[in-house]
Amino acid sequence: MSMNRHDDLLQKRIAVSWEQVPSQFQYLRSWASKFGVRGPTVHFGASLRQEDLASDDELPELTTAYLTISERSDSSEISEWCRSVLPETIAHEAAGQVYGLLLVFEKLGDCKVEPFNDGKVRYIRPAPEVFDWSVLPPQLAEFESWLRRFEELRTEHDLYEYVEHASHFELLELAELSDLLNEERELLLEWCEANNGLDKPAGREAFQAEWLFLLVDFASPKIDELRRNDVG
Repeated sequence: MSMNRHDDLLQKRIAVSWEQVPSQFQYLRSWASKFGVRGPTVHFGASLRQEDLASDDELPELTTAYLTISERSDSSEISEWCRSVLPETIAHEAAGQVYGLLLVFEKLGDCKVEPFNDGKVRYIRPAPEVFDWSVLPPQLAEFESWLRRFEELRTEHDLYEYVEHASHFELLELAELSDLLNEERELLLEWCEANNGLDKPAGREAFQAEWLFLLVDFASPKIDELRRNDVG
């Protein structure tokens, strides 16, 4: 498929996605479409700069978006809608853009840029769900401590941030987890696949358990470097 054809299909898919957005949030479309992709792709951290997120020329438009949402007091309802959109549904593309826009505001606030640093417009995260790890079968009991250790990491962004700022001790932990997953990968994967689904009694736990694989994947380059240094 040519690049132009691919781009055309992507734009059509995004357009269809926005058709599924509630009418009260349609005003976000131009801002979310333009800036939303930056939120999840630019990491947090001490080295983050305003220019990594937006140019000086773009700040007035982002400020207008921020103040508009603030005046409407929409943060909570927007966040709730973003969480309600499942990955396999048509509105997923638009929800991702809206979520990304809120992350851009948060990161600009972390850079002390006004008015974003007043914290009035943010993605509002829900209270963490409580997991019941007693659902694990006996043959997976050794994973329970690891699942409890990392159960606060609920999104790809959480995983990325944890790895990005992991201490030497935390990287040693991840290396140990990596070794365990290499040995017991198929057992845990089979259990996750068998139990994943909102209609399954252990569905939430199975979905959360799968994050262990992605966590180790994200950490793999740092684990490899750690092991090379230890050998050296």
